[in-house]
Amino acid sequence: MGRVSATDAPAVRTMFGLPLPNIVPAQIRVRAQPEGRGNARSLVSGRTPMNSNRRYLTVAALAASALSLALLSGCGSSAAAGGQASPATSPGPLCELDGKIRAVAFILPVHQGAPAGGMPEQWQCLIRIAIGRGLPISVITAEGVPHVAVRFRATPDTINPEAYADDLQNAEADLLSRIAVVKASSAGNDSWAALLTAADQLTSIGAGGANGLILSRDNLLSDSGLLRMTDTAMTSAFPAEVADYVKQHSACGRLKNLHVALYGVAEAVAPQPQLSARQRQAIASQYLAAIRGCGGTAASLPLPANGPGPITEFTTDRVTPDPSPTLLVPTTSTTVKARTTVSLLEDSLAYTSDEDEFAAPARAKQVIAAIAGHLRQHPDLHVTIRGRTSNGPTAWPSHEALGLARAELCAAALRGAGVAPARITTIGAGYLAKPPVTGPATAALNRATDFSFETR
Repeated sequence: MGRVSATDAPAVRTMFGLPLPNIVPAQIRVRAQPEGRGNARSLVSGRTPMNSNRRYLTVAALAASALSLALLSGCGSSAAAGGQASPATSPGPLCELDGKIRAVAFILPVHQGAPAGGMPEQWQCLIRIAIGRGLPISVITAEGVPHVAVRFRATPDTINPEAYADDLQNAEADLLSRIAVVKASSAGNDSWAALLTAADQLTSIGAGGANGLILSRDNLLSDSGLLRMTDTAMTSAFPAEVADYVKQHSACGRLKNLHVALYGVAEAVAPQPQLSARQRQAIASQYLAAIRGCGGTAASLPLPANGPGPITEFTTDRVTPDPSPTLLVPTTSTTVKARTTVSLLEDSLAYTSDEDEFAAPARAKQVIAAIAGHLRQHPDLHVTIRGRTSNGPTAWPSHEALGLARAELCAAALRGAGVAPARITTIGAGYLAKPPVTGPATAALNRATDFSFETR
């Protein structure tokens, strides 16, 4: 990749909607520790690997070289329109950082079933910028019990540009070597706790609120903590309900005003099965809603899981992929002699919030086609459609009315697929507390459409 110019479009600007200026020498020369002149210090080891016995150049010479040193060769640009890159491509490297940012926290997954470990290539240009400014850099693990694995800060020589280049290179190598040996120390994955740990860390070093930036590489497929994607129907939960659930449990921590970028949401490697596009989008939307509901700014960007994930002795539970539409109904004559009911959740038949419309018409068409085909194969069957809802607020006269409208929507689709109207009955069941709503996942379990088949 070629050298980046100061006019390249920065990902961070579009990501967070901030007025981010191009990096200029004045920004790079900001000294986080003026008294540490000529030293680069790691807060992990406390050692000072930099050589301070150097010839100093003029400010004019520094101004001419600092910009080229900050925008190092190999850093490309990334235009992420509206804060979200095209799903077909990976975002380019981040090569610009708002001058308001005082510290950066990286969340790296070390749990089973996560994307490949280590620092993503897309972040390394930003790391050089952070090192060049002397910003504190923290690395938080994504696992069952997240923790701060690396605390790092360098103060490169900003007087001599030749020394400055050496300092950047040495500090980057030092940081990456520390990251390379970070491993899991607990089973499972609590992605929300990792975010809160990162927010706490930034706040503790004086970079809370709008002065802090969190970049996460975790796939957010949690099996622990508050937001467990392994819970049945959690990937069908409404984002707004997830955000409310976090606030109801006072679990926002110190996320307010922080900037969060989520890379590679729901990307999985073995033994975690690949999830559907609907599930991947749902998980991203849930986390974005939760972070924004806590007062933070957030964006989700794709990043493929290249290669095997971290090697660890600690296991995680798996998130169940969406079922195939062809497997949603009974397939043999013996299964339909007695009454048989198939409950379809929102991973199969999703509706627009508080509406009698399909949220995913193409998916709904597949499901309805499978049911219609089953009825054609068994002409003695009658189907009763029950529309169920959660107990959330509704603009309809009642939850039963909403449930009936959705059942009628399915009946109309079946009739359009050739099923005789006389073979279809619709019922508005409303909220049946199957199971009682205790959170977003159980609410999604109640937003179901039941198809009961019986001979008549």
